[in-house]
Amino acid sequence: KETFSCWWKPGSDGGLPTNYTLLYSKDSEEKIYECPDYRTSGPNSCYFDKNHTNPWTTYNITVMARNEIGCNSSDPQYVDVTSIVQPDAPMNLSLETKTSASIMHLWAKWSPPPLADVSSNSHVYHYELRLKPEEKEEWETIPVGVQTRYKVNRLQAGVKYVVQVRCMLDLGEWSEWSSKRRIQIPDGKSPPEKPTIIKCRSPEKETFTCWWKPGSDGGLSTNYTLLYSKEGEEQVYECPDYRNAGPNSCYFDKKHTSFWTIYNITVRATNEMGSNISDPHYVDVTYIVQPDPPVNVTLELKKSINRKPYLVLTWFPPPLADVRSGWLTLEYELRLKPEEGEEWETIFVGQQTQYKMFSLNPGKKYIVQIHCKPDHHGSWSEWSSEEYIQIPTDFRVKDMVVWIVVGVLSSLICLIMSWTMVLKGYRMIAFILPPVPGPKIKGIDTHLLETGKSEELLSALGCHGFPPTSDCEELLIEYLEVEDSEDQQLMPSHDNGHPSKNAKIIPKETDSDSGRGSCDSPSLLSEKCRESRALPSTLQTQNVRDVQEDKGGKRSWETQCIASEQKIVLFNDESTKLSTWPTAQLPDNQPPMFAYHNPVDAHKITLSTTNVHVARVLLIKPEGILQIQQS
Repeated sequence: KETFSCWWKPGSDGGLPTNYTLLYSKDSEEKIYECPDYRTSGPNSCYFDKNHTNPWTTYNITVMARNEIGCNSSDPQYVDVTSIVQPDAPMNLSLETKTSASIMHLWAKWSPPPLADVSSNSHVYHYELRLKPEEKEEWETIPVGVQTRYKVNRLQAGVKYVVQVRCMLDLGEWSEWSSKRRIQIPDGKSPPEKPTIIKCRSPEKETFTCWWKPGSDGGLSTNYTLLYSKEGEEQVYECPDYRNAGPNSCYFDKKHTSFWTIYNITVRATNEMGSNISDPHYVDVTYIVQPDPPVNVTLELKKSINRKPYLVLTWFPPPLADVRSGWLTLEYELRLKPEEGEEWETIFVGQQTQYKMFSLNPGKKYIVQIHCKPDHHGSWSEWSSEEYIQIPTDFRVKDMVVWIVVGVLSSLICLIMSWTMVLKGYRMIAFILPPVPGPKIKGIDTHLLETGKSEELLSALGCHGFPPTSDCEELLIEYLEVEDSEDQQLMPSHDNGHPSKNAKIIPKETDSDSGRGSCDSPSLLSEKCRESRALPSTLQTQNVRDVQEDKGGKRSWETQCIASEQKIVLFNDESTKLSTWPTAQLPDNQPPMFAYHNPVDAHKITLSTTNVHVARVLLIKPEGILQIQQS
């Protein structure tokens, strides 16, 4: 119904070469076309392909013959494609006889024409079958319908039949008859056909079973016998058990099963007309092990720590398999798919009988099956029965809610921090990174710290000429005479006398601070004492009070020096004392001064020693410290 062909029969050519041309026009059109293809359908034909075929259109077709003398045209042929459909003949016709309940039947089977689009409902073929005995002329025609096989009854035994089949569409004409097929119908009594051994199987490597398929029984009752022999033996044995494994089978129990032995097995079919033997089947029990499917398959859905669900599958080995003793070791394989899916996902598990599955789609229903096989030789068992499990959807929803809340809170915090930085950025930076505090020493210029010049800084602190350039160990040790009189001045003495008998001197200790000894030298004390004479008497009285107050609350200058060096010498005398103070000759170019104390404090201490009966004088030497006290 999609293409068509036209054939013509040539007339006399008049003794000259003649050319034939097919011309056609379509209904309601004046244009004339020529045949598109003269070769596809053979000589004296024209083939119209799909591009030149229009259903429900009438074609006016003529054929013109032309030679040197003249031309002639045929009568017009009016063609409608829907009315000229004639399919090709069916193909692959096959015939087979079968016996059921002692009645012989003939089964005929065939295929649609090769150009038929069977998948499309637009092409529906109807079939007819005809048959006759080979020696007769009349055919018996049987309507078949749309099916492609047919069973013929009431056939005569011992007669040879000829069979053909043809087809047509809903509209159009019948196809040609297919090629002839012939078949011999056997007599009512004949020997059985040869049976076929299907397979042999051992479920636990201790017993095995063999099955066979019977052939035609020849219209008579037929008995089947399984015979076997072992490798290296001439004796033939019969099947020990025909019942345990069902019809057309033989069961070999443990007594009749030998390992590492090859069995030669045949099946014999026998009836009143004769017998027939199957082809031999060789069996080694070690290589035919096929266990039963696993049992007690359970599916359990659990929650992990992160609240995502996972599926736990557990199962048990087949009951007949002795896996505890190690006689049979099984490996397992599982498969699963969504209930609406078509493809299975297969996972090899190994020898374990438990498996965890992750990444399951929530809200779907899964089908799970398991089978097993021996670890070395053998084949996979049948799949276990289907198990179903529904994956809930609340797990994923909860996770999504949690992440949404976390995302919203994080975004809110970021917005607040950004807004705060924009409005109060300077205050936050000052709070996080506070400024470095300036120096707290009064009278220090901060620019000196920034410039980093140590000489100017030490000069501002009052330590001129620090560190000292002279060697403190070369200083000469002399003594200073001290009197209780107000008019007596502290003067350096050049006499090398000895201290009073009442004086107690602590053993000398080495002082590593040579600079401190140079700054607190006795000549500096004497210099400051001369300057103190010019001070008013009111200042002297006030200094006495200051010294006494420092005894209760704040340390005096000499006490601080004693505590820092931790070297003290005491001596007392009740009468008017004359003591000597060691003196040191400083270099001429170095101005004497106190390196670590305020000069005003030194003035106060000097005035105190001249106006009160309690006097403390500190001697600092490179080797040690001497303190002289008078009450």
